[in-house]
Amino acid sequence: MLRILWVITLLLVASYSVASERVVNERPKIGLALGGGGAKGAAHIGVLKVLEELNIPVDYIAGTSMGAYVAGMYASGLSADEIEQRMLGTDWSRGFSDKVSRDSLSYRKKKQTEQFMLQSDIGFDGKKIALPHGVIQGETMARLLRESTLNLPYFTSFDSLPIPFRAVAVDLASMQPYVLDSGNLANAMQASMSVPGVLRPMEIDGRLLADGGIVNNLPVDVLKEMGADIVIAVDIASPLSSKEQLDSYLMVLDQLTNFMTQSSTQQQIALMTEQDILIQPAINAFGTGDFERMAQILPLGVVAAQLQRHELASLSVSEQDYQRYHASKMTVRAGIPVGDEFVVDRVEVATDARLAEETILARLKVVEGEPYTEQQLEKNIEALYAEGVFERVDYGFDMREGERVLNVYAKEKPWGPGFFDFMAGMEETSGDSTDIYFGLSYTQTDLSRYGAEWRNRLILGTKTLLSTELYFPLDVEQKFYWDGEIYYLADQRNYFFPDEAGSEELRYWRADYSTLGLATSLGINLASHAILELGGLVETGELELVGSSFDSRFHFYSPYLYLGVDSLDHPFFPTKGTRFTSKLQWIEGENDSLKDHGWRGELQWQNVHSWQRHVVELNAQYAGTELETRIPTLLPELGGYQNLSGFLHHELSGPHKVFAAVVYRYRLFDNDFGAIKLPVYLSGSFEQGNIWQNSRDIRVDNMLTAASLGISVDTRLGPITLASGWAEGGNNAVYFFLGSRL
Repeated sequence: MLRILWVITLLLVASYSVASERVVNERPKIGLALGGGGAKGAAHIGVLKVLEELNIPVDYIAGTSMGAYVAGMYASGLSADEIEQRMLGTDWSRGFSDKVSRDSLSYRKKKQTEQFMLQSDIGFDGKKIALPHGVIQGETMARLLRESTLNLPYFTSFDSLPIPFRAVAVDLASMQPYVLDSGNLANAMQASMSVPGVLRPMEIDGRLLADGGIVNNLPVDVLKEMGADIVIAVDIASPLSSKEQLDSYLMVLDQLTNFMTQSSTQQQIALMTEQDILIQPAINAFGTGDFERMAQILPLGVVAAQLQRHELASLSVSEQDYQRYHASKMTVRAGIPVGDEFVVDRVEVATDARLAEETILARLKVVEGEPYTEQQLEKNIEALYAEGVFERVDYGFDMREGERVLNVYAKEKPWGPGFFDFMAGMEETSGDSTDIYFGLSYTQTDLSRYGAEWRNRLILGTKTLLSTELYFPLDVEQKFYWDGEIYYLADQRNYFFPDEAGSEELRYWRADYSTLGLATSLGINLASHAILELGGLVETGELELVGSSFDSRFHFYSPYLYLGVDSLDHPFFPTKGTRFTSKLQWIEGENDSLKDHGWRGELQWQNVHSWQRHVVELNAQYAGTELETRIPTLLPELGGYQNLSGFLHHELSGPHKVFAAVVYRYRLFDNDFGAIKLPVYLSGSFEQGNIWQNSRDIRVDNMLTAASLGISVDTRLGPITLASGWAEGGNNAVYFFLGSRL
């Protein structure tokens, strides 16, 4: 009897489920089209909130540009609130910059970029100059999208998402719409968002894809082809500007883009029927780049949807049916492997670069079978990209035969393998001459399977530098390396001396000096931010006093041991980290036939701490030599801004130097313009130090005290600084710096 009752119960439940499914299947299928519009895409989330409130199921979803991002997130099973949290928690302005965090740069790269600040990425293959495919390569944007989607796996069809999804891009070769219906979700989003000329186009399915807004900014037709009976379309396109607003070439270009976007939008709106619903939030007061105002834009989507609440309510289903629809989405979502912590069973690398796959794997530091976090992987991906060899370093996951496979794609820059970088600088100090210089570097990459480079530098102006250097990693992990450099340096400096016997007033001779040097070393990369080198240096030079017949020649050779550590997060305005260098040399030298030999040691230490807008730096230096001959490039010296401020450059020089300083810096203004940031800093320093002829004379009570006050702007060219310095004895100076400093 119980068995009969159990069978009857099962039949009743089954019949109820079939009936419920029939009701769901009989209702019209609803498609949601989300248009492109940059930051204004936050309004889409407001619309989604109203749809959820009204129990309106979405059966198909498609989007263009930022609409593709919101659509893809919703298709993956996230709620409007979850998308809001991720969207507003993302620093979208970072996505429009390829600047790699200094933490990800190797010690060697930190030194290179600190001098040549203008990283142009202009390529040269030995025959012609070549430019990248976009101002921004999109590596950072890819990271933002991967973080948002929590590294969803590769999909053979986006129909297998909780909501079937499509992203619309433009095929740049044919200028026709291209609908992305499979693959990596983050890549599909980025292809649809890659503004031509700004973000590098994405190469997918053998096509070069970019922002689809100019060909289909509101994909109504795509949803109808997917099977939608009713389309809800959300249009956030920018209106055309008035004649008065067209006051620059940028506004004219923006007008042309808006025209094409509006044209494609109107074509799609024309496809809508009476039962379709068009929502147009009142967001004309906002721009596509107003990412910092997204929290203000989002509620306007709610308002726009509420204004059409009556029409939307006709698409509502019962609470029971909506919960069943929601449960179905969550079931699909639960079956998709996502998360910021995972175990990789196997790693596969695909690259077109000469760099060995084993080297790429070693840089990624992924150990098969061990737990790993997304943050760790992203950091190592960024470090690999920071080497400057690749146009794009991407990754994704898929499941094969029960294994989680990490697929890494490293595409070499097609406009290389040689690249140019630039620098410019000016230094002016009251009572001293003005230094102006410009520089060019050319680096030939990908010379060996382990990542050898040939780097050349040319700096012209009041200072001249010409150098050629070969850097050659010796193992797969790039831990050991050989480095060799030949260089020529011509510079000017002042040699100070008392005006007359017993006088405290200083005079100086201006001297021209030049050196020709050869350096070679074997080194170990102790960590990404630390090296240890054992090397040798040979240098010969000549010094002439301007306006006199004095001519001095010198040369020396020196084996040395060098330790360098640099974990600062910024070369000029750090907020955290430590920089430490130590160099010990044995010198065999000769100056005007006077031979000399002895030890020379040098230590420099900088430690930085910050809280909110306040930064405190602690600096200490020591240099000492046993040499009695005065070889210019080996002589310790003090003078200059925050280097015993108030004194001129090189004003104090001698065999032994001790210096310490406390620097306070306050970030006065952020000047954050999205892709461009120009923060302003106010700084002051308290300094003590001196130069001694004999190490026995070094004492705290005969140190000189100095201080400085300055204001600086951090720019892509380098810092712009105006400062004043004071030192005891009535010494003072005004400093102005622009760009890189030698």
